[in-house]
Amino acid sequence: MVEICVSDIESLHEAVRGGANSIEVCSNRIEGGTTPSLGLIEECVSYLQSTDIPVHVLIRPRAGDFSYTEKEFECCLRDILAAKAARADGIVIGLLKKSGHVDAERMAIVRQVMGSDMILTFHRAFDVCRLGSEGAEGEEDAHSKAGKGKEDKGKGEEHDATKEVAAITTTLKNATQDGMREEALLMRQTIDMLVCIKCNRLLTSGRAASALRGVSVIKNVADYLESSSATALPSLVVVAAAGVGAGNVASIIEQSGVRAVHAGSSICTRKVCSSTIIAGRSAAGEGEGAEAGVVNMGLTGGDGSASDVYAWDIVDRAAVGVLVHAAGKAWQLAGIELEEKIGDEDEQHGQQHHQHQESKETLGDDGDIIEELNVDFPPTPPPTPPPLSTSPPPLPQISPSNSSSSISASSGLGGSFVLL
Repeated sequence: MVEICVSDIESLHEAVRGGANSIEVCSNRIEGGTTPSLGLIEECVSYLQSTDIPVHVLIRPRAGDFSYTEKEFECCLRDILAAKAARADGIVIGLLKKSGHVDAERMAIVRQVMGSDMILTFHRAFDVCRLGSEGAEGEEDAHSKAGKGKEDKGKGEEHDATKEVAAITTTLKNATQDGMREEALLMRQTIDMLVCIKCNRLLTSGRAASALRGVSVIKNVADYLESSSATALPSLVVVAAAGVGAGNVASIIEQSGVRAVHAGSSICTRKVCSSTIIAGRSAAGEGEGAEAGVVNMGLTGGDGSASDVYAWDIVDRAAVGVLVHAAGKAWQLAGIELEEKIGDEDEQHGQQHHQHQESKETLGDDGDIIEELNVDFPPTPPPTPPPLSTSPPPLPQISPSNSSSSISASSGLGGSFVLL
């Protein structure tokens, strides 16, 4: 599976025409991606409604770290409900506690709000999280909650993520007797935690700056999930991300054995505004001085010029096509057909992408991909907008047991982080 991240309608069209067979939609690429608008989500779903290409929606209320206040978490839940109502196939999110550990309780709430019919992806917050649990105190609390859960057994309660996490912690502690290194132990504990909270996919660079640099960790995670020692629960699909491009995707696949890759900035090109209102001002000699050709809105681009404000990155169809072709060749050399891998993922998730997928065949092998490069897709008529609501969608009556705030500077995780 080759997934492409898009943040505008033109990029969506280019990604699909280039051969992408999965889409992640976000906004605000410059800060690593944030939650997209409902209108953009609906346009992506509408454009792909007659295909089997899934739409995964990034839920991130702001840039920065991944430890959110109660109000920010409430915004996440409302956005998830909106994406679900828009018939998106999946949610991409990563929630950490103030300590930097995975917030299993809030992630379990996310899964409950989403329901079982959507795909849940834990994003690259995994790459900056603290592995394992919060510590002895947190583990003791988890064990006590697990004991209480046993007393309530048979009452038909919902999935108890805390109890399962506590059981996994005990099992993995016992594994140290076999000489397992502590770091590997904590890594496996974190992976099993994500499985217990019913995540379907893990987006990761192997806890490195790029997927190529972190390929050994990606391989270790993928191998663990496929090994007989892994949890018996449905496994995660590992999606290699960060810096994935046509030049290195074959090496990433060969060294890690992943069945899915994700690309964003590496397959984009810079587009400059062609508006005559903006570009024509300079020719007309309006304004004062030699730099008066462009309206400065108080922002500057990477080179310090105001003109860069009117440029943006879009997905390049040709770059996507080359990436898809290179990935397909790498999977073929590994004895894996791209179409089969897409099928494996669907079967593993137990999902059906869009209720209209029967009307279009899955993008297949490399020959099909190359042919897609020369196909001009007909425009899709705009969807009829839903009636406007004067009130936000209702939230379920669920309250997290603990409140989180931004990660402190002393934790070492307080800086901004690029997801793409």
